[in-house]
Parts: sequence; structure tokens; C-alpha cells
Amino acid sequence: QKLFVGFTHNCALLDDGNVKCWGENAKGQLGLGNTADKGAGASSMGDNLPNLSFANAVLNMSLNGSTTCATLADGNIKCFGSGQYGTSGSGSNANLTHSGGNGPDTISPVSLGTGLTAIRTTASYYSNCVTFSDDRVKCFGDGAFGALGTESTVDLGDSAAEMGDNLPFIDLTTNFGNIKKMVSGLRHTCLLFDSGKVSCFGMSNYGPVSYTHLRAHETDS
Repeated sequence: QKLFVGFTHNCALLDDGNVKCWGENAKGQLGLGNTADKGAGASSMGDNLPNLSFANAVLNMSLNGSTTCATLADGNIKCFGSGQYGTSGSGSNANLTHSGGNGPDTISPVSLGTGLTAIRTTASYYSNCVTFSDDRVKCFGDGAFGALGTESTVDLGDSAAEMGDNLPFIDLTTNFGNIKKMVSGLRHTCLLFDSGKVSCFGMSNYGPVSYTHLRAHETDS
């Protein structure tokens, strides 16, 4: 049904609602409760590749360097794998689903704030951004190059005090309408609005974004 591609691992949302991931698993990013890679041999694929265990239906996923995030039907997201720089949003640097056979159903949803309904996530190499039903956005993880859109290079998500209601919304400055799509590159993220406008933030090397770690930049698409 849907295929999600990361830097060193991939996940698929199947027609029956199950999710399977394969590739590198050094940080537990495959959600299998161990660090064994999957996919190097035919014997680890097909029916031998386990389904991931989620308590709610998965709608979408985003994969970065070594972290996986899933948007669930209940409006929450769960992230697992590397916690470096706060990339998993768990309030620590700890890796998740990397040992003990623990799958995604055993970890808590990312604390994003009171009364918010997540509808999509996107992943840069060490950070994740979430769009909510009210067309606001929050990001957590590595803040280098302004990748979190907070006009700062401070990491967010490696302390519980930085999450929940304390995790700031991105200041998009101008109301361009509803967010139609959100995509990320290595260290930058762009939002496409239904007005046809585009807003980007993050690293500006080679010209993908006009400003580095400043307020989100608005431009005509």
C-alpha cells in the first residue's frame, strides 16, 4: 500500500494494515526489539520478516538516518530507534526498541502537547517534524543549521522538559493557508500550502533554503 524509504532502512505499510521494516537495525530502528539487520538474505524476508506491533493503526511513517516515526490513527506518533540529539522525542538520548524484544506497542507516544492531533511526520537526517490537524508544526531532534525551524540551533527532545507543551510551534510568520504537503531533505524542511506558497527552513548549503537557522522563509512556489 505504501513504501517509506530512509537512509539505511525501509518500511512498508501493507494492504492488511501490517507494517514491516528491513535494512540496518543498529539502533533498533526496525522496531523488532533487537539490533539484528534484516534483508541481507532471502531467509530474513517474506513471511520470515516480522510484522511490527502497534496498538493503533498506522497511517503514515517517516524514516531518517536511524530513527523511525509512525503516525497513528489516534492522532499520536511513535518514534523508535536512535535517540541521539532527541531524535526519537522521548525526552532522552536513549535508543528505543533495540533490546528485550520490545516493539512499538511497548513505548509511549511522543509527547507533543495538549489536545493536538498529528496527521503527518517528515524526517531529516537527525530530526523530525510533525504537522497537526490545525496546520501548525513542531519539530524535534538535532537543531544544527536551524533544522527545527526555531530560529536556533539548540537540540530539542533529549530532555522531557523540552517536550509536550514546552515544545514550540514553528513561527511561519504569514498565514499561507492550509498545509498541503511537508517534505524534508538532509537538514532542511519545506512546506507546500494550498495557496501555492512554499515555506522552508534549515541548512542553506547549495541553495535549497534561502536562510540558515532563521525564521521560516516564505516565497512564491
